[in-house]
Amino acid sequence: MNDLPTMLTPDEIAAWLKLDVSDVLTELNSGRLRGLKMGTQWRVPKHELDAMVSPNVGVGDSHTDAIAGNWAACADFAYIWPNGNREKCTSAAQIDVKLASGTRRFSIGYALRKCFGQPRRRIVVFMGRAPKIVPAVEFVGTNDFADTKHVASVIKGPDNKHIRTASDLPPEYRGFRTCVFGDEIVGPNAFQCIAILAREDERDAMLRHAIIRARYKGWIA
Repeated sequence: MNDLPTMLTPDEIAAWLKLDVSDVLTELNSGRLRGLKMGTQWRVPKHELDAMVSPNVGVGDSHTDAIAGNWAACADFAYIWPNGNREKCTSAAQIDVKLASGTRRFSIGYALRKCFGQPRRRIVVFMGRAPKIVPAVEFVGTNDFADTKHVASVIKGPDNKHIRTASDLPPEYRGFRTCVFGDEIVGPNAFQCIAILAREDERDAMLRHAIIRARYKGWIA
């Protein structure tokens, strides 16, 4: 029994974060904070709270990946998708990442487009140097984006298939804050799969997601 996780009560979490316990219960009931409900009582494994509070800890390959410097603003750019749609990316920024295969440039851009039934915030992380860029991952604004600024991006495995349950989550994604995509993005054709949940300003978490996807696609070592 010594290997059981440390469990926290909503009251303990609220006291530590200096929140009302009702706020903690809201996060638990929405699934954004993962816990165990027995009857009417919630208990939260400490590692789930750690993952929510520090979503970037323990992700990626710390032995080979290093962010060289900080995100730097760059000129807005446009990307033409395979279907011919031209998407203008604003509030653009770029960063260099040191990988085992060398330093690679990643760029991020923000847009607004109708998808899953309504206009939504879209954030795309690209690999490469403009104009020679390829999209690595896409994030979409949640239904409560106006209040939370949350965006979600589906998680796919090395076989390019959606991850359907948390128990199937690849080890590279441990430590990310996750959700069920269709619970956060409610609309036509929304995927019922596991996704990363982040605020629109959590660019480092989005970058880590992009690096993992780029590895799965064989773009980088």
